[in-house]
Amino acid sequence: MKKKKTAQHQDIFVIAILSLLTVLAWIGFNAYHSYIDKKETTIDKKILQPINPNIDLKIVEELQKKEFLSQEEINQAVKTAPSKESSPTATPTSSFSPASASTPASSSASASASPVLTSQEEATTSSASANYENVSQE
Repeated sequence: MKKKKTAQHQDIFVIAILSLLTVLAWIGFNAYHSYIDKKETTIDKKILQPINPNIDLKIVEELQKKEFLSQEEINQAVKTAPSKESSPTATPTSSFSPASASTPASSSASASASPVLTSQEEATTSSASANYENVSQE
């Protein structure tokens, strides 16, 4: 039994050494690749131009004249603003009709739902989307 543990420990030790060598080789190859593959960085000349160290007092005065909103006023404005991103969502409807119930099961299994909406389904969808928009505005 002692030989099995020793053999098992030796196997684990060999795997650990091979894993360590693999990781070190990987790091070495990446470092070598980074050293060899030097890319020349180009910076736009507009970015390299020095900035004006003088502060424009007219801009500072305009900023001080502006009205600042409190956090409450911002939250109230956000709640009352209409959402431009709201869009109606389609609700799945059943296309079951009494006529299809009288047909045999084998023929109804091959029937597929039509992606075209009837005028009644279109009216239902448009009224649902109008209700959704009214609720979202409140």
